[in-house]
Amino acid sequence: GINAEYGAKKDILNKLLDNFIPEVRQLVDLTPTEHILHFGLYDRDPLTTWFKDRVVLLGDACHATLPTSGGQGANMALEDSFVLAQAVHKHKEDVGAAFKEYQHIRMKRTAEIVKIGQRVAKMEMMDNSFLCSVRDWLLGQMMRRGVLVKMMEDEILHKSPVPAHPVFDFPN
Repeated sequence: GINAEYGAKKDILNKLLDNFIPEVRQLVDLTPTEHILHFGLYDRDPLTTWFKDRVVLLGDACHATLPTSGGQGANMALEDSFVLAQAVHKHKEDVGAAFKEYQHIRMKRTAEIVKIGQRVAKMEMMDNSFLCSVRDWLLGQMMRRGVLVKMMEDEILHKSPVPAHPVFDFPN
């Protein structure tokens, strides 16, 4: 039954945490089994075609991101909708042309962000203690020097297709 499933998850979690400090294992032991949840994160490459006939995809449907993408999944879906709206407005009579332009404009940027998230995930999942120490030191240096903040600022202010203060008017 369901309790056996929860108990199995607790056993698996304890095995995974075998080398952790005792306090971490105590937290697992004190957690009611029904509160131990498993959410899978699945990595997939972006699609190469985002539309067919009069159906178009956007966001995670065509370029799913991992949480290691710096929270870019929702942002990219908003950017997609903005670019798609512009393309549909521009190509009022030709939805196919609008979809093709939207895909062309968005594909490179979204693929880059997905790939960055995949690389960061690999770095986060390293189990070599020396490489983990080097990674942690480098990230600490980047944080202290504001490099990561500057990278995010550049991404938002200069690479996003959505202007910082949208000036997009649809005629009535």
